[in-house]
Amino acid sequence: MECVFCKIINNEIPKRSLYEDEVCEVIMDAFPVTEGHVLIVLKEHVESLDQASYETVAHVAKVVKFISNAMKMALNLDGITTVENSGLLQEIPHAHIHLIPTYENQRGLEFITKGNQERIEIEYQKILSRIQ
Repeated sequence: MECVFCKIINNEIPKRSLYEDEVCEVIMDAFPVTEGHVLIVLKEHVESLDQASYETVAHVAKVVKFISNAMKMALNLDGITTVENSGLLQEIPHAHIHLIPTYENQRGLEFITKGNQERIEIEYQKILSRIQ
């Protein structure tokens, strides 16, 4: 299987690159959810952030902050939604983070759980059991 993000990182597919270092590259999303939607793509081919090293994830967190600040200064936005999909909702199996600008006139992103406290508690306990 040929990975579209690997092709983008290797300059086989045109891109609008905003930032690049040894760990990741920041590009404009080709199919943006809102104006100014960017992707932080790991150069290493791993399917999700949980497969990357702690050092890589820490570095990416710094890039998220850096790029978010740049976006806030450059765009007339009201907030940023930061998303990393893995597994079921992931369209491209290559670790990447979405930085999605939010604007006052939009409704926002729709989330599945919608405040079902019983369901949230069950999921909380399942995840917590894997952390302890």
